[in-house]
Formats: sequence, C-alpha cells, structure tokens
Amino acid sequence: MLDFNKPSTIIILVIVALLIVSGVLFVADRINSNNREMENMADSGVIMTIQNVTPTGLSFVFENPTEKEYIFGVEYSLYVRKNDSWEPVKYATENVGWGLPAQMIAPQDETYVGVDWQLLYGELPAGDYKFQKRISRWHSSGDYILEQEFSIP
Repeated sequence: MLDFNKPSTIIILVIVALLIVSGVLFVADRINSNNREMENMADSGVIMTIQNVTPTGLSFVFENPTEKEYIFGVEYSLYVRKNDSWEPVKYATENVGWGLPAQMIAPQDETYVGVDWQLLYGELPAGDYKFQKRISRWHSSGDYILEQEFSIP
C-alpha cells in the first residue's frame, strides 16, 4: 500500500505522471508530424514523372507549374513490392553516403535528371518498384516527398 505521507511516494507519483504526459505528447506530435508530411506531398504542386526505366537506372522529370522555387539533392529511396507491401531495396555495397549538392527546380519550368543505381543496387531483377525523391522549398522549411511507381519487365 502506498503511504502518501512520505515525500518519496509523492515524488515517485509525480515522476510517473510526468512520464505518462510526455509520452502522450510525443505520440500526438508524431501523429501531427506525419499528417503534415502527407499534406505537404499534395501541397508542393511539383509533379515527378519517371521515364526511360532500365534494370540499372531511370530518368525522371520534375514539372513545377507553381511560382515557387524548390531544391533537391542526389539522395533517393527505392522500394520493391513483395507480398503486397513495399520493402526497401537492399544496397549491393556497404557504407553508402550521399553528396550534398543541390539542384534547383525553377518556377514554371521542368528539370530533367538521370539516375544510375548500378553501384548502389546492381542490376535490378524484373518486378514492381517505387522511386521516392525528397524536395524542399528554397529559403523555407519543410520537405515534400514525391514518389512514382514503375516496373522492370
């Protein structure tokens, strides 16, 4: 039985209550963060279209019909469909690092980019894949994730 006349009991109860409240606030923040990211995907206005798919790479175009400037780096994510879910494609090499240079997606313009993933993934087998690219507003905070599915026959 708890003795509420002891200061140590009260201190322990206060600490437990604070842990519970901080846990609830953390989960609520993660939910809001995920919702904001999903909203941002639709809000960017930039369209990514994949072209020229091969087992060793692809090209894509960013179409920016907005008046806003965006930037993006060389990093991308690649997923493969397995058993009706998306799993990250495993690297064929260790110690993968991404460079920091950024490219601009100008307002009312198109930006063409080629990706050769042979060093990272090798030659990909036939299957269904998803390509993800992160872009950011120039001189602003917040990222947008654009994704496009494609197949290798």
